[in-house]
Amino acid sequence: MKHPSIQLFFRVILGIIITLKGLFFLTNPTKLDRLIRLSPTHSIAGLFWDHLIAISSLLCGILIITGLLTRLASALQIPIMAGMLIFTATQRACLSNQEDAAFSLLTLITLFYFLVKGPGEISMDNYLRNQL
Repeated sequence: MKHPSIQLFFRVILGIIITLKGLFFLTNPTKLDRLIRLSPTHSIAGLFWDHLIAISSLLCGILIITGLLTRLASALQIPIMAGMLIFTATQRACLSNQEDAAFSLLTLITLFYFLVKGPGEISMDNYLRNQL
């Protein structure tokens, strides 16, 4: 993007969305547990996955907001969002799941963008790079 403030805006919005999703999963684990129960890996360590997804979403969202380790945070969130997309897309019982699938797809595309392009000029990564 030619305007760093537009990239900053989209990065912060993405980070807020992921952070809020992590907070939602920490405060309301039943929805995440319902998604994980559909997974073939649920029987291995269901409670472990619940906490891992919620905490990593919370921390990666904060990293994306600040622009610190944005590519790493995006890379960690891509499998989580892809899994959410797959699991919500397979549950076509109600309209809200289809809306969740579309939202997850948009979030996944944005994560890929920041994985490839990086955090932009207005970020902690760029600030630290220029200071050293």
